[in-house]
Amino acid sequence: MKLLKKHGPLLVLVAFFSILIFYRIDWLTLANWDEAWYGGIARGIAQTGNFMKMDWRGETYYHHPPLGFILIALSIKIFGNNEFAVRFPSAILGVGAIILIYFIGKRLFKSKLVGFASALVVGTSVWYLIRTRSGDLDSIFIFFYLLTIFFSLKVKENFNWFIATMIS
Repeated sequence: MKLLKKHGPLLVLVAFFSILIFYRIDWLTLANWDEAWYGGIARGIAQTGNFMKMDWRGETYYHHPPLGFILIALSIKIFGNNEFAVRFPSAILGVGAIILIYFIGKRLFKSKLVGFASALVVGTSVWYLIRTRSGDLDSIFIFFYLLTIFFSLKVKENFNWFIATMIS
């Protein structure tokens, strides 16, 4: 009961957005060009085991940072080569971004209500939901941008968070 009272709004957000984002996430095939393309690059990484070499159709691919592809490749290794595996990193980090928005809003305005409302507004944006339910890299990037902001706010209280800020 104490946990629910302390973290109730956050638990509601996590449950609500987990359902919205994960419900039938693998129902459609990799529909848009980007998620099929990114899935193909990640599949190559998963097959070779070389997480530093990204290829597309036999040519080195260097247009995006490798972390998103590495996360998709790890997901393919865990869940197999399927739609769910390609979309899982985007979906889980999409929920993670909602959590970060809650904490950033709460920290900046000293209000759970502001954190909750901020997360609700972003999370219910149609474009945000579409991107978190796809195998695109957008929600992965958003998560790490928000993580950097979150850690930066923590650095103000304790400089030891600076290393985590640099890593994110």
